[in-house]
Amino acid sequence: MRRSKHLLPQSHTSKFHWCIRPGCQHRQLHADSNPIFQCAQCSFRSCIEHKVTWHNGVTCTEYDACIVSRQREADETASETMIQEISRQCPGEGCGWRIKKNQGCDHITCRKCRTEFCWLCKANYMDIKRHGNIAHKRTCQYYPTNLPDL
Repeated sequence: MRRSKHLLPQSHTSKFHWCIRPGCQHRQLHADSNPIFQCAQCSFRSCIEHKVTWHNGVTCTEYDACIVSRQREADETASETMIQEISRQCPGEGCGWRIKKNQGCDHITCRKCRTEFCWLCKANYMDIKRHGNIAHKRTCQYYPTNLPDL
């Protein structure tokens, strides 16, 4: 069956709804203000307002609140993920401040606790000043065996 509108008065066309169950092509009049749509063909229950399977035990207002809450949680998670990706945590004792490096060298000073450290390996710069590049982690590009030959 094709989904096409027959010539009906405008006031009636907005009250006709398609069943959203996959495979069901039934369309029927639903003039009731109740958002629960039950297909006369297959008995599938859906929500006209949200165009989803009927949300049993939850009003449309409560369903909206759940959607907003889920979206807020998803946004929070996405924000936290982005912060983790573009910033590093200060290794200063008890600090933990998030720092973002825009440009420049890898010698970083935390604005909060004034700890100086290597951006790449978080080695403390006081140790680097005392012991040289050996204070960097072995995986850091500034560790002596990782430096390019001159």
